[in-house]
Amino acid sequence: MEDLIPVLRAEETQSSQSAYQEPVPISADVPMTAPRQSSSSRYQGSGLVSQAALYARAPPSHQSQHHASAPVYNPPASTFIVENESTESKTAGELAAERLVSSLLVFQKSDGSFVFNSNEKIKTMLGPSFFQIAAGLKTKLAFGDSATARATVPDAILTVAIVALLEEQFQACQALWVLMVRKAKDYISGCTLNGTAEELVWEAKQDMRTMGSVMDELKDASAAAGGVDELRTAPML
Repeated sequence: MEDLIPVLRAEETQSSQSAYQEPVPISADVPMTAPRQSSSSRYQGSGLVSQAALYARAPPSHQSQHHASAPVYNPPASTFIVENESTESKTAGELAAERLVSSLLVFQKSDGSFVFNSNEKIKTMLGPSFFQIAAGLKTKLAFGDSATARATVPDAILTVAIVALLEEQFQACQALWVLMVRKAKDYISGCTLNGTAEELVWEAKQDMRTMGSVMDELKDASAAAGGVDELRTAPML
């Protein structure tokens, strides 16, 4: 046992000498290295710095791309109403036709019939040609009027003629007369006539197609009346 003690002490001395290392002298040629950081802290730090630097250097317009904002000035809704440039102004003839159709409403009764006080009134409103066709429909439609003593065209026949005239020559004004015609046909259906309202109106249309335009006839009559008035009011030379 005593023989082993020197051997153990020699081994301890040798191991302690091997564990001890002399410090390496610092030289200017050897660069100093910073202590390593963990990968997570390094990337987090660089990410924060670069993101802050990006927003610090970016102009305000780049920042606004990531934020929705309302316009500085909101014009009123009325400014967004755009007129339809394709809509053309109505001609004098179209306006005259609309006035004529609108004026017929005065002569339509609550039951849907059209009633004029005299034949002359019919001629003045719708022209002589229309009056002749309306008067001829009484025989053509075999209409038996109980009031044979009256001189005017029967209300039922006149109503059929006016409906046929509106549908045949005033298609452009349909928005004005569509309700008038619907009410008039209800009245015709309730009258004692040989045929339905549609059949009677169709028969009347055949005669309407043989005459000229009511508007042209009224225009010519108005011009002729104006010429007569000019002759009557002309100063004496």
